[in-house]
Amino acid sequence: MPTVAETAYPRLKNQVREKELTEIYTPTLEELNLASQHTRKGATKLGFLVLLKTFQRLGYFVAPTSIPNAIVKHIANCSALACPPDVLKSYDTSGTRWRHIIIIRDYLSIIPYQAKARRLIVKSMAEAARTKNDLADIINVAIEELVHHRYELPVFNTLVRAAKRVRVTVDRSFYRQVRQSLNYENYKQLDSLFTTTEPNSKTPWLELKQDPGKPILKNLKALVWRLKWLSQLNTYQNALSHIPNVKLKHFATEAMSLDAARMKELEPNKRYTLAAALIATQFARTLDDLATMFIRRIQKIHVKAKEALDKYREEYQAREAVYILDGLLKNTSDIQPDTIHADTQGQSSPVFALAYLLGIKLMPRIRNWQDLTLCRPDKQVRYDHIDELFTDVIDWKLIETHLPDMMRVILSIKAGKFTASTILRKLGTYSRKNRLYQAFSELGRAIRTGFLMEYLSSQELRQTIQGALNKSEAFNGFTKWVGFGNAGMIQLNCREEQRKIIKYNHLVSNCLIFYNVFEISRILQEYIQAGNTIEKEIIGALSPYLTKHINRFGSYSLDLSRKPPILDFGFSLIPSS
Repeated sequence: MPTVAETAYPRLKNQVREKELTEIYTPTLEELNLASQHTRKGATKLGFLVLLKTFQRLGYFVAPTSIPNAIVKHIANCSALACPPDVLKSYDTSGTRWRHIIIIRDYLSIIPYQAKARRLIVKSMAEAARTKNDLADIINVAIEELVHHRYELPVFNTLVRAAKRVRVTVDRSFYRQVRQSLNYENYKQLDSLFTTTEPNSKTPWLELKQDPGKPILKNLKALVWRLKWLSQLNTYQNALSHIPNVKLKHFATEAMSLDAARMKELEPNKRYTLAAALIATQFARTLDDLATMFIRRIQKIHVKAKEALDKYREEYQAREAVYILDGLLKNTSDIQPDTIHADTQGQSSPVFALAYLLGIKLMPRIRNWQDLTLCRPDKQVRYDHIDELFTDVIDWKLIETHLPDMMRVILSIKAGKFTASTILRKLGTYSRKNRLYQAFSELGRAIRTGFLMEYLSSQELRQTIQGALNKSEAFNGFTKWVGFGNAGMIQLNCREEQRKIIKYNHLVSNCLIFYNVFEISRILQEYIQAGNTIEKEIIGALSPYLTKHINRFGSYSLDLSRKPPILDFGFSLIPSS
């Protein structure tokens, strides 16, 4: 049974603050005049005003003797009336008080609680009881309706009794509707939950009420079995579809508190409804438990996959850093560049050292450079403004000790006995123990620190590196455009086939690039031979990654005997100055 404090039913406080006295219980001039019109004696006037102000606060009349003395004294002081002890005791039992109640009702346009008000609260409670189960919530709805229609509030117990009766009536209507939606087979199935065919064995009802345990992997099989069992029982969705979720949970909670014997004692309408509600609730709970377990497993898989991806990226970075020098060293063309650009994964401290000793200037774009260690040349060295960036010191002794060995490695690479990638792989296999690898790494840290200082201070250098990498990204974008099949996804899980697809994609891309360059060069030659000139900047802005003239769809015919037009490769597009 709810208490007054659990509802919105207004009540007087034992301790009233001065602010509340002033704002709530101070009579207005109109109210003082009203009291003077209908009273003669000071005590009667005080009783009238106390009755009026407390009703305005509560919405119902209370006995003056039950009103806190602080309120009575405040009203007396505001009205310039005497307030001796027990001043309202005789007023409480007098007929004058009842006449004043009629006057106050008329003044405030309040309707006394009667049959029409009772019908109003029954109707409002019935509507509320369909979606609410707590008596306090049902009572609050009735109070709101009474206040809205300016009815005087009845005593609290009247509202409690009405709420109980209405809730029982509504619940019975739900029970009746559920049973009307069931058939004879449903009755038999539900009744079978409360009986057992073997002595001293558990009833299915007890199994239904059992806690399935925590949704952990250990309980997976039990949960799956329970879900299958409940799925066979949970055939009453249509019968329960008209019942709001809050009522369904209440019915299930009540069912959980009853054993099989007490369930059999219930009248059929209620028994079948409670049983069906518990089945639906337990089915939903088991489904939620399995979903929770699935989500947790997926989250663990996600974490492991992220860790594996990070590890793969580290390995890929190491591989790219290892192989980045091979391409430049194996170059046998007439053009021999001495600078190589790479993205973040194309650099590491040993690669910086190898590149430096091979006479190659490694200029990578480095994201998250703040995660790298910047080194001082000596512990005593300090820098203005940027000193906090340097967190370690170069071990020059280690470099000096192993410099001859490092130079022998470089000479072997130059002589073609080993590739740079082979050396780095072998040295890196036991990098923690291999002092030669550590020496390469230490030298690389020194070279990389110098490069980072130049990289951070020179906008021109950063733009140069970004421009060089944009060319690689443009090529990657072009190959992605060419390899449009399956939205660019390689669906084969065979590494050899994956490599073939990538190489074929690059082969087709390079053929298209060659065609574009050939056609651009031919057109420019014809244009210049016609007596026109082209500025160097215009030619520098041309791109071989043109796509508008390429038809990726349709049938292709290959003519292997077809030869391209002759192009004068010695022709200069830009006249020498």
